[in-house]
Formats: sequence, C-alpha cells, structure tokens
Amino acid sequence: MNLTVLFVATTIIFGFILIPNNAYSDSHEYCYDEDQEGYICFDTRKMCEKEQKNDLTAESKCHED
Repeated sequence: MNLTVLFVATTIIFGFILIPNNAYSDSHEYCYDEDQEGYICFDTRKMCEKEQKNDLTAESKCHED
C-alpha cells in the first residue's frame, strides 16, 4: 500500500517536472507594435486583429508573444 502511494506520487511529480510549462499553461498573448507606444497585447488573436486594423498608428500585424 505505502509503496503504491509512493510510486504514484513520484510519477506525478516527475510528470510535472518533465512537461514543459507551455504545455499546460494557456497564457498566450497576441500583440502588435504601435508607433511610439511600444506594443499592445490582447488575450485573443481576434481581438488583437480587430484593434490593430482600426489603429492608425499600428506598425505591425498581430503576433503571438
């Protein structure tokens, strides 16, 4: 019983160590460059593209950051 619990716990711990952070993290941002302001970011590509299209000072297309 104790060995089984230890084995399962060890497997879970090593699983989280071996999985890259971006595999289970959903923190993508979509950004575009703006004249003199640096860059502006959004949670979704659709929002980024909508704002970028209407921004007269936009200097680039949306890209994943």
